[in-house]
Amino acid sequence: MRRVSTDSAELFIAELKPLKGDNLSDWTKHRTLRHCKTMFKSAVIWGSIPFNPFKHIKGPKLRTTPWHKITPDEYQVLLDAAPNPRWKAFYALCYTAGLRFSEAVSLRWSDINFLSGEVELENRPGTDKEPEFLLKDYERRTITLPQTTLDMLEQTEAESPYVVLSKDQYDKIIIRWQKHRQSWKWQDAYYNAGREFERHLRKAKIKAQPGETLSIHTLRKSCISNWANELPMHVTKELAGHSNIATTQKYYCEVDSYYRTKAAEVIEQLLKPELENE
Repeated sequence: MRRVSTDSAELFIAELKPLKGDNLSDWTKHRTLRHCKTMFKSAVIWGSIPFNPFKHIKGPKLRTTPWHKITPDEYQVLLDAAPNPRWKAFYALCYTAGLRFSEAVSLRWSDINFLSGEVELENRPGTDKEPEFLLKDYERRTITLPQTTLDMLEQTEAESPYVVLSKDQYDKIIIRWQKHRQSWKWQDAYYNAGREFERHLRKAKIKAQPGETLSIHTLRKSCISNWANELPMHVTKELAGHSNIATTQKYYCEVDSYYRTKAAEVIEQLLKPELENE
C-alpha cells in the first residue's frame, strides 16, 4: 500500500476491466473507487500509510434512473387497493415515514410510542427468539409519524410482535432465523412482496411513465422527496437515514414541473406591483 502513488491509483481506476467482456459499467467503477477510498482511509487512520492516494480521484458521473413519484392521491388509492390492514400499515410506514423495506417489515410494536407518535429505529442483536436487525449505514434515527398513520396502526390487529407481520409470517421467520442465521434477510419475511405490490398497483390503476421505475422502494423515495420539498436539507438527511448529505442532495432535490411553475409565480408576484404602477 505504501508504494501506491496518486498517479498509480488514478491509472488503476482508469484501466479497470471486467474478467469477461470489454467494459465495466460506471456504477461498478464508482463502487470500486469508493471501496478503495475506504480501505486506504482506514490505513491512514491506523498509521500504515501517510496519505490516501485515492482521496481526490473523482469517479465517473452516474446517470440516475427516472422513477415515478407517487402523489398523495395515488397513495390514497393504493391504500384502498391494499387487501388488509397490515398491507395498509406497510405502505403507510414506507410512504409517510420513509422506512426502507426491511425497516418496515422488522418494525415492532414496542418501537412505536403512540403517545409521542415517535418511531425509534436502531440496531438490534439477534437472539433465539428474535432475528437481528441492522440499519443501513448504522444510522440510528427517530421519526414522528403523522396522525393518519398512527390512527391506521391503532386499527391494525397485533397478531405478532411485528407491526406488519401476521402470526403465521412471524412463526415462519423465527424458524428461518433459527435455521439460516448466516443468510438471514428481512426481505424474506415478506416473500413475493414485489409481486403483490404490482398486483395492488394494477388494482389501483397506478402506472409509471415509460422509462420510469416503480417499486416498493419508490414509496420511501416519494416520502423523502416530499420532505426535501418542505424541510431543510440536513433535516431530510437525518430523517431518511442517509450517511452523507450528498446522497440527499443528489437524488431528492430535482426541480420538477411544480417548482418550475412556482418559480414563475414568484417572479410574477415580485413584478406585479411594478406592472400595476405602469
